[in-house]
Amino acid sequence: MQFYNLSATETGSAGTELADQPAIAVGPAIFPKSLRRSQVVIRTGPNTVELDEFNRWAGSLSADFLDALGANLGVLLGTERVSVYPADARYPLDYRVTLDVDRFDGAPGASLVLIVRWTVSSGDDGSVLAVRHSRIEKPVAGDGVADLVRAHDAAVADLSRQVADSIRGL
Repeated sequence: MQFYNLSATETGSAGTELADQPAIAVGPAIFPKSLRRSQVVIRTGPNTVELDEFNRWAGSLSADFLDALGANLGVLLGTERVSVYPADARYPLDYRVTLDVDRFDGAPGASLVLIVRWTVSSGDDGSVLAVRHSRIEKPVAGDGVADLVRAHDAAVADLSRQVADSIRGL
């Protein structure tokens, strides 16, 4: 049996004074029930999936998703003040990013698709500042589940850049 987790792909450091760094809370993220399981989900057709009993998530896909998104956003926005759900921020928030994932699956040798609706809200009063819908498709470079997981990482990286761009524009 093989276990996988998602990883942040952006590298670097904050490099700015703490007072100048935006404070961001990431999450919660709602995932479909079909993805709330330990097995890696393989898309086998438009309306069919397979649960791979021999390839599993080491933790939970939703928690790894939020951790990778939060780490990527920290690098992209130059901040160390990123709190990832379910943790509470220990500082006043500037922004909160919440997500509703509709699809996050694919197949080795084919492609991975991430479809997600996300909202950026004010950390002060919770007022909605941006509502977006992202559909990200990434090719899966090889025929193995490890290749599929790398495509998951790449999709989260693309989403991270979209969210960071949105926050920068506020």
